[in-house]
Amino acid sequence: MYAFAYIRSEKNILKLVTALVENTRGEGKGGDPFWEKAEKLLYQALIGYIYYESDEDDQNMNTLVEMINKMEVREDDDTFKNEIDFLFEELDVNFHKK
Repeated sequence: MYAFAYIRSEKNILKLVTALVENTRGEGKGGDPFWEKAEKLLYQALIGYIYYESDEDDQNMNTLVEMINKMEVREDDDTFKNEIDFLFEELDVNFHKK
């Protein structure tokens, strides 16, 4: 059984992200709403990419963690792009070709 087997729509992705964030927050900890929203949007984008663009074997939480780990940022280089940036750029280009 694949971890994303029960995802059927964007609504299911939202439910998964909400559960993930709420269950990894820690007790009594409420952070800045800006960062929580940013975290949710990031997870939604990554899980959506995995669900819609990845092979069924890769539709799992391990792939999500691998993608997060590949999201290197270089504060001294605004032009730097990591592997995930290139994946989403390619997706955008292919979307506009259709």
